[in-house]
Amino acid sequence: MMGAAAGGMGAELMDVILEINARDISEDRSLRSEVGALDSLLETMRSIAREAAQKLDQQDNTAMPLTLIFDELAEGFQSRITAMVKKWELKTRERYNILQADLNILGLMNKKNIPRKQMKLGSELLHGAE
Repeated sequence: MMGAAAGGMGAELMDVILEINARDISEDRSLRSEVGALDSLLETMRSIAREAAQKLDQQDNTAMPLTLIFDELAEGFQSRITAMVKKWELKTRERYNILQADLNILGLMNKKNIPRKQMKLGSELLHGAE
């Protein structure tokens, strides 16, 4: 689901960019910096999703660390975009609101699985070190 999540976050960012341009506030340096940071996070998540998909296609079991870091980055992206919308009082479209709700639910589902994945990875590393 990493590809789908990254696609949803990309759509969220585009909706926010459209609102920024419509309000003609794109010259705010702090706002430009935040949009750049969000885009960097998004591109990193896309790279991770591609790499993890390739590993899974090759039946390479080393994709788990990628999924764990993707989940952390996705949570950070969602927190930052939410804070940006609030700080600059950006009006969001219905699509943005639906994407935000869906991605938050997906994030909560992933958050429940993270400790199990981390424990499995830790066990493999510790037992492999013997």
